[in-house]
Amino acid sequence: MLRRLATVLVAVAAVGPSTAAAAPPVLPDLFTPAPNIATPLPHIGRTRTSICGPIVAPSQDAVQSILGNDATLDDLLVKLPTLHMDQAPRPKQETQLAALRKTASDLQLTAREGLRDTARMRAYAETLNDSGKRYVLNAYVDALEDALHTQDKAGADLARGLVIAEARRSAYQSDLEMIQQMPAQAGTQSLDDPGTYKELTDAVSDRLGDYRNQTKQTEKTIAKRVSDVGC
Repeated sequence: MLRRLATVLVAVAAVGPSTAAAAPPVLPDLFTPAPNIATPLPHIGRTRTSICGPIVAPSQDAVQSILGNDATLDDLLVKLPTLHMDQAPRPKQETQLAALRKTASDLQLTAREGLRDTARMRAYAETLNDSGKRYVLNAYVDALEDALHTQDKAGADLARGLVIAEARRSAYQSDLEMIQQMPAQAGTQSLDDPGTYKELTDAVSDRLGDYRNQTKQTEKTIAKRVSDVGC
C-alpha cells in the first residue's frame, strides 16, 4: 500500500498553495481572499515495503506543514502591498500589526510542528539495518527539514521586522512628545526618521519572496527524494 499521492504532484515550484493545506491565517478586514491553487508536492501515501509503514503519517504531516506555510507566504506576498498602513488611523494600524504578528507566529509554529514530524522519521531511519535505505530516508528528511527551516526563518524575519519598526516609531513618538514639552529655546533638537510602514512592508516582501523561492527549489528536491525512498 505505498505511494497513493506520489503521482499527485510533479512540477513543484510552478504553482502556489495546496487546496489540501490548512488555510492561511485570516487577517480580518485587511485583505481580499487569496485564490486556492493546487500545489504539486509528492509525498508518501501508502505502504508497499517495510520501510514505509512507520513513516507514512509523519511524512504526510510534514508535507502538509510545508504546504500550509506555502499558502501563508503566497498570501502575504500578495496582500502586504495592499495594506497602506501609513494612511490608516492608529487603531487600524494596530489591528494590521496584530494580524501580521499572528501570521509570523503561525508560520513558525507550523514549521516547528513539521520538524517534530521529521524528527520521528529521522529516529526511525536510525533503526534501519540496511544502510542504503537509511541513506535515502535521511536524504528525504533532509529535504523536508530544509523547507521547514526556511519557512521558520521567514516567520522569524517577519516578526523581527515588526518589532524593529514598532520600536523605532515608539522611540520617535516618545522623543517628539518630550521635545514638544521643552521651552522654545531648547527645541532645536532633530529626530531620527523612524521610516514608513511602506518601507517595512516592501523590505519584508522582498525577503519573504526570497524565502519562498528557496522553498520552491527545495520542494523539487523533496519530489526527487520521494521517488528515491520508493514509498
